[in-house]
Amino acid sequence: MKLTIDRFEEFFAVCECEDGTLVRVPKEELPEDAREGSILERHDGGFALCRKAEHILRERMENKLAAILKKK
Repeated sequence: MKLTIDRFEEFFAVCECEDGTLVRVPKEELPEDAREGSILERHDGGFALCRKAEHILRERMENKLAAILKKK
């Protein structure tokens, strides 16, 4: 299961699951370099950053933005 960090609140990261539900994950369970927008995967009882998924998502968003700007 993949989670996307939506925001940080006090001691938790509010994350969106693939099905759209929100869960709170304690900050101490996150990788040190996790930030808003990071995509996480369960890994050995904790979480690991999924850089490949982040890269793919970032490319899709950039392509959508370019298409929108091109239409104007």
